Amino acid sequence: MKRAHRKSHLLLWLVLGPVMFATIILAVLNRPAAPVNDALPDALIEEAN
Repeated sequence: MKRAHRKSHLLLWLVLGPVMFATIILAVLNRPAAPVNDALPDALIEEAN
């Protein structure tokens, strides 16, 4: 790898690394909540158990 490529590669990772890290963190924090089935009444669920 030539010196110019080494510098551009380092610069690329210095920019992309934090962007990828922030994207993963935001994706984990903004996960949708667990689905809840409100169509079934509570009495029917208790009876099934």
